[in-house]
Amino acid sequence: MLAELTIMVNTLTITPPEGNNPSDKEREIQCNDALYALSNIKELAEKKAISLVTKRCSEYLIKIEWSIDDVSELINELTKKCYFKSEWCRTSANGIWISCDVYKVTRDEYNQYMHKDITYDY
Repeated sequence: MLAELTIMVNTLTITPPEGNNPSDKEREIQCNDALYALSNIKELAEKKAISLVTKRCSEYLIKIEWSIDDVSELINELTKKCYFKSEWCRTSANGIWISCDVYKVTRDEYNQYMHKDITYDY
């Protein structure tokens, strides 16, 4: 199971892509490091101050049977080394664009259907 954890915080004033369907390249934000301080994101996760703002995210969490508590736990495991890229994400088909940091993390978890630990990439 490969997925990306995308963190959205709408406090930056950089220009989002134009049009309704930008290419992946147009969605990328050119930067050398995460846009948002990971310590601030972890603080929000600890307080459970997390919202799922895209339909894709909500549907994915339902599919893997995760709660906000699971997301918070994953965020608290992140390190700067987990940072992958920054990009623009749209909240819905006609919604606003939000600048986001994308992280990837690998975890070993027990798979109840296979009855063993499996390595997952999130």
